[in-house]
Amino acid sequence: MDTEGSQSSLSSSTQDSPHDPCKMFIGGLSWQTTQEGLKEYFCKFGEVKECMVMRDPVTKRSRGFGFVTYVDQTGVDKVLAQNRHELDSKTVGTRFGIKR
Repeated sequence: MDTEGSQSSLSSSTQDSPHDPCKMFIGGLSWQTTQEGLKEYFCKFGEVKECMVMRDPVTKRSRGFGFVTYVDQTGVDKVLAQNRHELDSKTVGTRFGIKR
């Protein structure tokens, strides 16, 4: 599975937890949404540690979802406090506490 985005190493203490409370699933992305656009939108809620748009390994076309990981829980809380998120003319959905 191809991803577009940055990768960061995990410390051994965070690898023990099955869920990352700072990692959010972002669904309903436009096929035109890039990693840069996703990060640009979500960085206004807090410092983004990692951001990726999932892509089809053969066509390299966006699969319509991605992940945003914040440095701390504050970013997640700010995203969840806003009821609606629109990116590239599409309303996107969010979930948090994603399994690693």
